Amino acid sequence: MVVQQRLQSGSNVAHFRTVYGDQGGRFLISDPLRGPGLQLSEAELMDLWHFYNGESLGAYPPAREGDVRAVLGEDFRAAAKWRRLRSLEEQNIRAQPNDPYSWWGLGKANLRLGNVQAAATHFDRAVALGVSMQDYLYRQEAFGAWTKAGEHHKTLALTQRALPAVPGQQGTPALPRSGPPGAGRKQATYTGRVNVNVAPSPGLPAAQTRPPCRVTMR
Repeated sequence: MVVQQRLQSGSNVAHFRTVYGDQGGRFLISDPLRGPGLQLSEAELMDLWHFYNGESLGAYPPAREGDVRAVLGEDFRAAAKWRRLRSLEEQNIRAQPNDPYSWWGLGKANLRLGNVQAAATHFDRAVALGVSMQDYLYRQEAFGAWTKAGEHHKTLALTQRALPAVPGQQGTPALPRSGPPGAGRKQATYTGRVNVNVAPSPGLPAAQTRPPCRVTMR
């Protein structure tokens, strides 16, 4: 399972790492920057993951889809996952109403569920509470919600603030294109051969080629 998190505590850098098991209450992780033998406690993993509202990507052979469906149940469906995220973030906000990343997650869930105006309002709240400038460029859901809600001025204003604050960014983030339903939309599954190349770590070969697999993105 590939998860999107902060690189480490105190960092605003967005980062992907692969979680491939757990042992003794710690998650076993292959990390391109922090090393192939990285281990995080559940609390550490969840803290870094919180900033990205539990984003993950799972890969599995097509022949194992039945097993994956059995484990995930209703959550195998994207809409169900977004409804779950909405429910979780509503609970988080009741517990910590001033957490901007819970408001961001609520906006993201509502955007994916088609509740554009609610999403735009939730992103407004996240911005008012304060998120890092990198988040606007790493994660463009707020731009999408504001643009769909006709509030283009917010997208332009935040883009103009974010670009100078994050050196190395070229141009402005792409805005949603008009066109027929599904135009420009990322596919949710991919079938093909996946080559995994990582440094040696306990129980994981240095390089391996997997048979065709399916990748799901949530």
